[in-house]
Amino acid sequence: MTRKHYSVVVVTLSLAGCAAGPDFERPKPPEVQGYTAAPLATTAAGAQAFIPGAEVSGEWWTLFHSKPLDDLIAQALKQNPDLKAAQAALAAAEETARAQEGGYYPSVSASIAASRNKTSAQLSPTPNSGDLHFDLYTPEVSVTYVPDVFGLNRRSVEFLNA
Repeated sequence: MTRKHYSVVVVTLSLAGCAAGPDFERPKPPEVQGYTAAPLATTAAGAQAFIPGAEVSGEWWTLFHSKPLDDLIAQALKQNPDLKAAQAALAAAEETARAQEGGYYPSVSASIAASRNKTSAQLSPTPNSGDLHFDLYTPEVSVTYVPDVFGLNRRSVEFLNA
């Protein structure tokens, strides 16, 4: 192959990397007028009302002003192992997403090995000093980086964040 053919292959592969998938777009909400097919009925307690866009407390059950209900919900939340497991799973998922973001950066590692050696008196000694004992220190630094050419790491981070 000629240089021209290599250039075409490199450009084609580079452009293919840009087409790893479209960016996620949140779907549009359905076009509906309300949550019920018919208007809300009047009950013995009075007319029911639903106000779209109104703020509802996260502790919605307190709106009933019932001490037994408040106590029951507090006890259920305090002793619910599923809720604690869900919170732990959510924390683990968030940490996994943060760990995947580490793929954006280079990885650096360093190590050092030390050894005490003795050469044979029958052979020529390794150090110039003629001493049979010597120390050997071997430092090592490694830097690696994997370019995200085809967007796998970026898509993996998006997936984990979702």
